[in-house]
Amino acid sequence: MPMKKVILCSVVFFILNMLHISPTRAQDWQISQSTTVHTSFQTETYAQKVRVFNNDYLVGITKVAGTEHYGFVLWENTNTIERIALLGTPDIIINDFAILGNDLYFCGQRMISQGFYVGIIGCFNMIDFINNGNFQYEYTDINTIENLTKIITFKTHSDEQIVTAIGNGSFILPTFSQVVCLNLSNPNSIAYTLLPLNNQSQLEVLWDMYYYDDYVITVSNIHLADEYIIRYFRYDGHYLDNIVSYSFTFPGVDFNSTFDPMHFPLHIADISQYAFAVCLSANDGYNFFTMINTHKMHSHFLLNSQIHYHEDKNNEPLEMEYSSNIDRLLLLNNNYFSSLGKIQTMTYIDPNATNTYLTLMEYFNTPSEINHFSLVSPDHYAVAGTYSFSQSNNLQLFATRDIHIASSPCLNNSLVKINPFPITDGQQYSNVMGYNIFNINWITDNIFVNTEIINKDCED
Repeated sequence: MPMKKVILCSVVFFILNMLHISPTRAQDWQISQSTTVHTSFQTETYAQKVRVFNNDYLVGITKVAGTEHYGFVLWENTNTIERIALLGTPDIIINDFAILGNDLYFCGQRMISQGFYVGIIGCFNMIDFINNGNFQYEYTDINTIENLTKIITFKTHSDEQIVTAIGNGSFILPTFSQVVCLNLSNPNSIAYTLLPLNNQSQLEVLWDMYYYDDYVITVSNIHLADEYIIRYFRYDGHYLDNIVSYSFTFPGVDFNSTFDPMHFPLHIADISQYAFAVCLSANDGYNFFTMINTHKMHSHFLLNSQIHYHEDKNNEPLEMEYSSNIDRLLLLNNNYFSSLGKIQTMTYIDPNATNTYLTLMEYFNTPSEINHFSLVSPDHYAVAGTYSFSQSNNLQLFATRDIHIASSPCLNNSLVKINPFPITDGQQYSNVMGYNIFNINWITDNIFVNTEIINKDCED
């Protein structure tokens, strides 16, 4: 099988409502305003990505508490059971996944010896996951990279099926970042492109990407420098060719960073054939904020730049997507409140706004930590994270939300202020030249499936 400082108005106090936990009746997350559920499966805080499969299933990454043992969790609409599939090989770390047809492709890294890793791409069939108690998956080592962090799948205009992943090398001794391209019509070879390493003190870190019109568009940043880079790769039938790149800096703005290059993520979201958005964590020397920039497609021009202020600590944008139904960017963010500490919030942002405006920010009122979300229908988004069962135990959590509902008993709401920021156009940046091809070897292993009864925390 061949093989994403200022809080205006009154902020509602965040009340952690410990609701009575009991097995839930059938939940219909496709029509409910909000539904939050968990199982008794003990996991750990992690970037537990969540996607939708065939409209009726939510699929997410999970991890066994206390071990480096990863797998996937599956929840069917209206069902009271979750299925949890654990990889047979416990030394594989899963970072992201994407679905193409009936196949799920995942990426991450595999420990080959203590402290040494190689990147991997793996694949299994979703119908097997749904129907079988255990089944097989395949993976291949991408030994030119240490870790693959993001994966997408797409069909080109010529109907070729492509898997593309991005990743980064070692951050102890900086090495090249990489774009990997697998054409499923030739699953025995992979083409990869190395991003330039400027010097031993600077490293270009790949963060996010999306596909549009035979282009893969990536966002990266120069570690410990106030600069991010938009690269356009075009698929030419053989590999991804970096045809143009632009660098963006903002006078008076420092991008939040630490010596850990992966601490403050950047995200990119498709808006239309004319525009896309980038968000990042930044400060002006006094205030901390999330910056949201709307870019003109295939251009160094910015359409607008906006900032969402926070209180006195750094913030981390966790994920961003665009809903065409309401013409808003949905931004999942780690926010700080002086009375509440760090909580995860969802903010609705107008990507076309050029003036100050108020917008809705919401957060779940269950004791949870949300790590990822995705749009699962035109009307709903889903989030994945952990439910705080006790001081030392976290349980796997899913939640869904109708984006048209202004308020919900399952959520707390606040109004926040989004301010314009003077825009600055980008500068031409050096392209990546050349590519390499190597043969790959698929390895077969087993997945073991368990079932868990769903428990309800909140529903309306």
